[in-house]
Amino acid sequence: MNSMWIWMKSKLGLSIMISMAVIISIFSVVTIMSRDNSNNIEPAVSEVNTDNKQIPQPVPVSATAPPLEEEVPLTEQHVGEWINEAVWTGYHLSPSEEGEVSIKFDHTADYASVRRKMNIGNENQLALQFVNLNQSITHLELYLRGDKKQFVDDANGGYWLYHEAFVGDYKAEGSQKETVRLTYDISGALSELHGNLSDGVQLVMMIESHPNSTASYDRKGEMIVQSVTLTTKANEAKRTVFHENTIMPWRTDGGYKLSVQNGRTLISYDNPTDYANVSAEIKNHNKAYSFLKLVLERGDRSTENITVKLLGTNGQEGYDVIDLTKINTDTFVYEVDTIAVNTMIGKLARVELFIDSNPLNEPTNRKGKLTIASASLMKAATQQAAEVSVPPSKGKGVTIDAWNTAGGYTIQQKDGSTHVSYKNDGLSDYANIYTTVNHHAKEYGNLTITFDRLDHSAENVLVKLLGANGEEGYGVINLMDYKESVVNYEMDIYATNPRIDRVVKMELFIDSSPLLPTKDRTGELKIISVSFSKVGSQPPKKPQPSDEEMESNEEMIGIWKTDGSYTLNPRKDGTIEISYKNMGRSTYENVYSTISGHSAEKKYLRFTLKNLDSASKHVLIKTIGKNGQEGYGLMVLKPNATTDYEMDVYSANPDIDVISRIELFIDTSSEAGADLNEGKLEILDVSFDENSRNDNEEEVKELTIGEWKTDGEYTLNAGKDGSIDISYESIGRNTYQNVYSAISGHSKEKKYLHFTMKNLDGTSKYVLIKIIGKNGKEGYGLMVLKPNATTDYEMDIYGANPDMDIIAKIELFIDSSGEAGADVNRGKLELLAVTFANHSSLEEEEVPSTDLEQHHPGPGTSNPPIVDLKGWGTDGKYALKANSSGHITVTYSNVAKNSYANINRSIDNHTAAKKYLQFSIRNKDHTSKHILVKLIGANNQEGYDVMTLEPDAVTDHEIDVYATNSDMDTLKRIELFIDSSGDATADTNAGSLVIESYALAEVSNTTPPVVQPGLDLGDWATPGGYIITNGENGSASVSYSNVGKNTYANIYSTITGHSETFKYLQLSIHNHDSSTKHILIKLIGENGQEGYGVIRLEPNLITDYELDIYAANPGIDRLRRIEFFIDSSGDATADANSGSLEIVSYAISEDSNTPPQVDPLEMDSAQLAD
Repeated sequence: MNSMWIWMKSKLGLSIMISMAVIISIFSVVTIMSRDNSNNIEPAVSEVNTDNKQIPQPVPVSATAPPLEEEVPLTEQHVGEWINEAVWTGYHLSPSEEGEVSIKFDHTADYASVRRKMNIGNENQLALQFVNLNQSITHLELYLRGDKKQFVDDANGGYWLYHEAFVGDYKAEGSQKETVRLTYDISGALSELHGNLSDGVQLVMMIESHPNSTASYDRKGEMIVQSVTLTTKANEAKRTVFHENTIMPWRTDGGYKLSVQNGRTLISYDNPTDYANVSAEIKNHNKAYSFLKLVLERGDRSTENITVKLLGTNGQEGYDVIDLTKINTDTFVYEVDTIAVNTMIGKLARVELFIDSNPLNEPTNRKGKLTIASASLMKAATQQAAEVSVPPSKGKGVTIDAWNTAGGYTIQQKDGSTHVSYKNDGLSDYANIYTTVNHHAKEYGNLTITFDRLDHSAENVLVKLLGANGEEGYGVINLMDYKESVVNYEMDIYATNPRIDRVVKMELFIDSSPLLPTKDRTGELKIISVSFSKVGSQPPKKPQPSDEEMESNEEMIGIWKTDGSYTLNPRKDGTIEISYKNMGRSTYENVYSTISGHSAEKKYLRFTLKNLDSASKHVLIKTIGKNGQEGYGLMVLKPNATTDYEMDVYSANPDIDVISRIELFIDTSSEAGADLNEGKLEILDVSFDENSRNDNEEEVKELTIGEWKTDGEYTLNAGKDGSIDISYESIGRNTYQNVYSAISGHSKEKKYLHFTMKNLDGTSKYVLIKIIGKNGKEGYGLMVLKPNATTDYEMDIYGANPDMDIIAKIELFIDSSGEAGADVNRGKLELLAVTFANHSSLEEEEVPSTDLEQHHPGPGTSNPPIVDLKGWGTDGKYALKANSSGHITVTYSNVAKNSYANINRSIDNHTAAKKYLQFSIRNKDHTSKHILVKLIGANNQEGYDVMTLEPDAVTDHEIDVYATNSDMDTLKRIELFIDSSGDATADTNAGSLVIESYALAEVSNTTPPVVQPGLDLGDWATPGGYIITNGENGSASVSYSNVGKNTYANIYSTITGHSETFKYLQLSIHNHDSSTKHILIKLIGENGQEGYGVIRLEPNLITDYELDIYAANPGIDRLRRIEFFIDSSGDATADANSGSLEIVSYAISEDSNTPPQVDPLEMDSAQLAD
């Protein structure tokens, strides 16, 4: 159970902290307990079960509890290792000679607790022994608490969410011994808290403070805690085995009485607390059985409504509501498709029934009886359920209560209208007026609000609708678009959010949303009427914009919200900062926004996100159309960088309607980088456009096959050589469990997909291969693995589906498709290689792996090869190709760090005089590469050297053979371990490079070169944020939009052939805009030293600029790279910047263009006279 701490202010100004549990979605892990005659409590079942203790909302608690006999603390109280928050809890701690602490309490607050610091190592058993004085303690609950999870700010000062896990409870029944010893297995609780214990562990004890159990105690008592001890107990081999789709017995946390007769669960209740429920655990759910069926017997028909909550093993939730007031039969068959409720829910873990206890459903009589005759899971709906007759609505009209406010507005009711006024100094962000909506039904999907603008001072209204299932919908009224005083605003409720249930509450944020532009937060308006009508019952009415604003209307991207554990910090410039901690892979928590006004012409959805820390992030983007269709895209954020991403919403799903909602799964999808993730990022911009910004530029990406993962019952083990061992014990035919990998950087030229797999046992295996394009199209292939054999398989991607876009994902259904050999399968195989290729391996080989003739002449000569180097070969992880110039292209994917895969070649006729091995290698990628060079002599002596290839650059590298090992004989072999040694950057690597030359020479080429008349200044490029058109001789046009200050987005140029004599960087830059620009210049030398300069570009002018490289940093070596941070450094004028400029000329010269400067203090009188 997670708990939240709410800081409140009392009349005395004291900080009072109230501990209470969160409403929905936060669960505790409970070990089922049984009691013996000696009051020892032991686990009855060793399996961890999930409890369902939930609190709907913060409960106000008085700060002045009835006084105890002794003085009580007003602030936090410590006795030994025990902690009491403050007076409001109702507890008082004091030292005791009989044990650790004495605890007295009178009138405990809801969810109050005392805590004890724990030092837990490898122990898995906790024993609590206490003296129950006068048998006054009738109930307590124990939890383990870990780190803080999230701070939630609110009007009361805010509260913390913590990571907590339920341990067990104690309930006194009948005559009890005065001394009570309780023993608990805490291994399950510690497992749940794994990764969230950096701040240590605390034992939390709630003594007679749970509100759902108030009938059993008086909240008064006294106890002496004698000891809390930790021990280690070996896990017993006992394990409860459940059949597939087992629904456990129904249970309750209070508020209901349950009895079981002949397998039927009889439920009675009398005024249960809000959100009390009955629940049942589900064991070994098979996702194919997605329909939950309940047969309910209504008896006296007293039950009005049931909220059904479905919980997945991945933490996903789904909700549905049964309105029994519309049912005219005594027996009702209820069926729900769990996938339809929430497509992400996966396997079910539990179902909860809130029977007349959900206040949002407005039950009028919280007393009744109900029988659950049966509960089951099915593959499809039954005919019986389809025939249930549901009578029409009883005809209650939709009404709303009087408008109210929590502050900031003055409301006056007059003549049936509501007058609202407000002033800037009293209106906080997100202040609102609100009303309760009564008797709404989903068929009434049109909302109409009629306003009188009065003095036309109100500028905009954000409309928020809350459904009975917790879903929300939004609309925006720009009152400045209207000329007339009386405005009729219409809203299609289910276009804003198709999943919203009947509306139960409406909120109006009048000029208070920081995300909507408002000149002055002072104004007034009148709400004349609010009405709901059926869809299509009225002709559509749209706002009439003014003529001058007719061109500026755009779709509205609503407030970003979260259904998970993200912290969202909206800024007034429209950007959003998002932070999170301990986000689990495949939990699919997300942030989302409701979209209004989108049109199909604007098919390109653009994102600009800034990663604020040093780990990559994976953002799964989900678009939802008005028709419920969905599309997906994947955005990978590089460390400490701003990333632009564009998504063609209709390529992602051609059937999608106009977009009504966007969801971002930030490090919570299956593509997340780790099992648990944390980080911080900014949403800088989200927009739609008719035109792609990639229409005029070719995007170059590195082809990457991502980490192999599974959503099924396969076990995956990655080998050091990049291979994957896959084993499985009980995979069913037609279950379609799979292993999968996300693909990035694929291009249509690479139309062939190659697999190499090794079957490690004696039965054939059937692997259904599914490839998924970026546009959602799919293609299939079938690979049959013979027993104990290695099989190669080639798939023509566009032969499988000609409509396929570039590949985004591969899924392998190993013995789980309809082609599987048996109903239940087990096995083991090895995935050795997966590669893409331009040409079929079945065609004639055009790339020999040997006898690649090298024609690199010696320095300054046109001689034949210096030495005969035999053809390069590979151990299988690299693909080699030679061109007519002798250049050798090396490509690779899934090369593992420390696998020591290599390319190699033998050497003939080497002589010791030729002691310098010289390479010139071009790195074709945007990431550094590391090559371990191994030299082997004729006497088998070895020498080693390492070369690092900078991104998008040519690296010249020379090795003195005998400096690596003076005992080396003449060379017989060279091996290059490309991104496969311990120096590799990542655990798995992919890339492409070109060996442009290699030679053995007598003379070193590292002596200072003769200065050449010109330099090779590379074209300008960018990792993101700018659009560049390169011209001749270093000139370029650069444009950009929404480049953030301090983001350090940049453009860069790679330099080759620089000499220290060329010391002046000379630039001429034309600012095309009417605003000043700032460019931070970064110079990077071959030795890694850096120098800096700053250019200020005046509006609409050409600026000439010169920088003395060695004045910027005397320690800098020959220049290898220049970076321009255009309006992205701390010198930028605004937080977000846009503009256009032209680099007219760019050169590095030996001579300065700037006249020498003379210090006036050193001038003599003659100079001054001149």
